[in-house]
Amino acid sequence: MEEIIIKDRTYGAVIERFCYPVNEWLGIVPFDTHFKIYKLRQGKPFIGTQFATKEDAVKAVKVFMEVYGEYLPIWENKEWVDADIPSLFRYTVRNGINIFELVKKTEQHGKPILCASLYERLAY
Repeated sequence: MEEIIIKDRTYGAVIERFCYPVNEWLGIVPFDTHFKIYKLRQGKPFIGTQFATKEDAVKAVKVFMEVYGEYLPIWENKEWVDADIPSLFRYTVRNGINIFELVKKTEQHGKPILCASLYERLAY
């Protein structure tokens, strides 16, 4: 996986960060103690969930692509460029509520998780 540099606009000021693109929409950004999934074009987190390893984050991207992939082109519309896909489509996709609840819970918890937690939500 080749690194690119994205302009992280999460907190207003632009910060250049290394990112490993996984597909045309999402990439993995390393931090000191965890990894996050970022929207490549927007330079913003796809979700706030922290992943313990790069491999867990890559596996999570693959899960999110299976679940939400057909909806990601919505970001091409300038009015929807910042759409929160897991929130917006939680009632539309299979296991959407379970995934959305896990994402919100892990964002609040602020600790890195393993992708296995995501797989558990898909098994319901």
